[in-house]
Amino acid sequence: MTRVWSRRMRRRHRTAALASSRATEEARPARLFALLVGIDDYPSPIASLRGCVNDIEDVHRYLTEAVHPHAEVRKLTNREATCSAVISGFRRHLGLAGPGDTALFWYSGYGSTLAVPPGWWKEEPDGTTMQTFVCADSRGVARPHDLLDRHLHLLTREVASGGAHVVVVLDCGHAGHATGPLPPSAAIRQLEPAGEPPSPAHLTLTMQSRRRDHVALSACGTDELAHELPDEHGDHRGVFSRGLLAELRRAGADLTYRDLVSSTRGYVQNLVEAQTPNLYPAGASIVEEQVLGGQWCLPPKP
Repeated sequence: MTRVWSRRMRRRHRTAALASSRATEEARPARLFALLVGIDDYPSPIASLRGCVNDIEDVHRYLTEAVHPHAEVRKLTNREATCSAVISGFRRHLGLAGPGDTALFWYSGYGSTLAVPPGWWKEEPDGTTMQTFVCADSRGVARPHDLLDRHLHLLTREVASGGAHVVVVLDCGHAGHATGPLPPSAAIRQLEPAGEPPSPAHLTLTMQSRRRDHVALSACGTDELAHELPDEHGDHRGVFSRGLLAELRRAGADLTYRDLVSSTRGYVQNLVEAQTPNLYPAGASIVEEQVLGGQWCLPPKP
């Protein structure tokens, strides 16, 4: 009898502990984890950009103003933003986000492309090239390759698998070349492709089916350019980042992702031509949710 009673007591204790843990999880305030990456200073001979760190500082200011003390913001700028540091930031920082939390990744820097080896063409929906993100050490002598869009998708999947709401903002371009005249004082966030394709082992790691488990807001279409221009104070800024933050500050918590991208398109296209902000996955219900869960956004100004 004593043993049976002890087993029953242990089961009751475990059940009570589990219930208490779940109650604590439900009572815990939702948190926002943000990883902000901005790169202006690339190693020679890559031309420097001027507005990426300004973007990240403004995003940081906005998040500081708009969220409560549970916000966890990590910034990687210039030389800090190596490929390994970005990957580590996803796994060790954004990976802390759990059910009910929001994980935000914001990238301002050069975008580029890589040629896909012929045997892998069927795996890449965009054809014979894949989009990439140029980290601080991507084009050095011992470069580890650009960060592939497929690798970024794998990282977002890892974070989303923990139950977090994942948001990705990409202020960079992936067009093959510039088209048309640039506005005065403009720069483009597009770099020529690297000459060496990714290794088959690296492709095997990243070639997994895409899931609609996150929202992605990107500066332009795959055949367009992402611009940066001086603002009213003469400070260079990404046109897309500037537009997103202006719309967030103007409209507040009522915006859905679809609303936000739609209004930002008008803002961007009033400043530059041939840049159309995009939303992924455009046809899914997730883009009808309020931006960052709604609770994070500032109320509209009177």
